[in-house]
Amino acid sequence: MRSQLANLDRLRRIAQTLIRHGLLGLVDQIGLGDGSLIMRHPPEELAAARYGRRLSRALNALGPTFIKLGQFLSTREDLFSPPMARELAQLQDNASPLAADVITRRIAEELGRPVEQAFAWFDERPLAAGSIAQVHRARTREGREVVIKVRRPAIERDIDRDLALLTSLARRAAARSPDIARVDPVGLVEELGATLRLELDFGHEAECLRRMREVVAGTAHVPEVVAELSTAAVLTMEWVDAVKVGTAMTAADARTAARALVACFATQYLRGTMFHADPHAGNLLWTADGRLVLLDLGATGAVDHAMRRMLFRLSVAAARRDGERLAEVALAMVHAPPDLDRAAYRRDLGQVLDGAVSGGLGQIRIADLIRDVFAVAQRHHVRVRSEYFSLFRSAMLVDGVLRRLDPSLDPVRETRRHMVRNLFSRRWFAPAASLTAQTAAVRAVRLVRGRGLRRVAVVAAVGAALALALFATAGTREPPADTAGPARAVLATDCPLRDGQGAGAEPRAVLRAGTTAELHEAAGDDWRVSTAAGAEGYIARSCLAPRSGAR
Repeated sequence: MRSQLANLDRLRRIAQTLIRHGLLGLVDQIGLGDGSLIMRHPPEELAAARYGRRLSRALNALGPTFIKLGQFLSTREDLFSPPMARELAQLQDNASPLAADVITRRIAEELGRPVEQAFAWFDERPLAAGSIAQVHRARTREGREVVIKVRRPAIERDIDRDLALLTSLARRAAARSPDIARVDPVGLVEELGATLRLELDFGHEAECLRRMREVVAGTAHVPEVVAELSTAAVLTMEWVDAVKVGTAMTAADARTAARALVACFATQYLRGTMFHADPHAGNLLWTADGRLVLLDLGATGAVDHAMRRMLFRLSVAAARRDGERLAEVALAMVHAPPDLDRAAYRRDLGQVLDGAVSGGLGQIRIADLIRDVFAVAQRHHVRVRSEYFSLFRSAMLVDGVLRRLDPSLDPVRETRRHMVRNLFSRRWFAPAASLTAQTAAVRAVRLVRGRGLRRVAVVAAVGAALALALFATAGTREPPADTAGPARAVLATDCPLRDGQGAGAEPRAVLRAGTTAELHEAAGDDWRVSTAAGAEGYIARSCLAPRSGAR
């Protein structure tokens, strides 16, 4: 009975807050009114930005769960208009700091000993105070500088209650409005709930920090978890002395940081098992000695073979400017309504692709392209699957940071350079990786052979190189015996394609390098075609004299 009364009181507060902020129609849409308010105050009468601003203020007044809801909805540009999404994105996850004795008591309860026994020094002044956790600096008994993230007391209970109410309201809204039902509000609340529950579990975040350290090793630093001083509600990790990316940085440092950012996230997307799902500038630091640091691994996404295969197919369609193929692949990444006009959807995606690559692949603005694809999805009432949406949103955030750090940087070209640098140093490839890359290369060469289509050959070569990276897995399979030594590779800036095995073909401007480092140093920015000489299927094979023993 007490919980029912508490729920009724919470619903009353939700309705009053929405009305106070002028969202009377929304009160009826979610089933908290008598049906008359929506007729007198339809949401469409308000400009999207103005409506989003009012909704943002209302959600902020309703507390942590609703703030997270607004932030979550702001990322779904495939469902909501950009002006509304931008207003919701302004929601700040700030909260009044808790008293020091509340925090120290919470730490003592979790660690089983007083703070003064667990730490040599504890700073009672918080570094940050959010709706879910509060952060303090401290020093361990061994003299190590650390940061302690402490979950607010009773926050789990409040979030569980609000999620249950939101699920009920989402069902009512879907039943009352076909337009709302199209976006699957119940599914969105379930996604939000899953995200929040993981964010509340600091044990999960600690595991993500450990895993990400392995994924980005050599490209970025991830704070180390102090396991003996961490629990599901208290997370202790090393303190990193650094500044936020883009602040108090020289122009040279900013350019260096931009390239480090590309290398770090290309590694996550193309060969890792996970990626940072919320890489905004506040979660990226830069140290005085030139290291990129990743923070806040509470929000991560997973990358599996199926996703890599889909991304590879997407990249091939984009490289070929094949709108029909792009739409076919894109349909596998979305929840399509039964009445979807597939011909119109394909046509609209094709127009987006044509506009994006009109200036060449190097001129693509990733964030703008993704936003345009989301706009097409919204227009056709298509909802992007959550696993792909998380990846695309991550890429958009990275692209935004890159534009601020170095507007002249071409992230596509920089990604290719990173792949050349590292592709042949890998000591594990899935069998499917080599097979897929070889098949793609052979088909591409057959397609363009005799037609003089050098540009297509270049795209095919890049696509095959992508295949190697996209299908690589964290296994332990050693490379073939004839490639176990120093990596051999070939780069060509201009390469005539001829029939036969290549014995009579004399490629122009061909460079051979003994190691990956030498290859990259000699190639500079001008590489066009690359392939592992140890692979049986060459890229542009007819350009190369056959290696010893090749048939």
